[in-house]
Amino acid sequence: MSQHVDKQRIQIYESNENQNPLSVEIIKLIKVQVKKGSGIDSDPVRLVDVYYDLKGNYVFTVDSLSEDY
Repeated sequence: MSQHVDKQRIQIYESNENQNPLSVEIIKLIKVQVKKGSGIDSDPVRLVDVYYDLKGNYVFTVDSLSEDY
């Protein structure tokens, strides 16, 4: 592993130190950004990120209205 990657991992770890990360990994995913929502108050239009692995399998979605966000 290159020293550059090791330095990046250390910086990421240090910037998240208060959150006590258990690990830091470099991963490759496909990110698809889509517009979602009907435009009403309970369902505003927003950008949602959908992630897939390199084989095209769905991994997860990041939606600002999700309870998990």
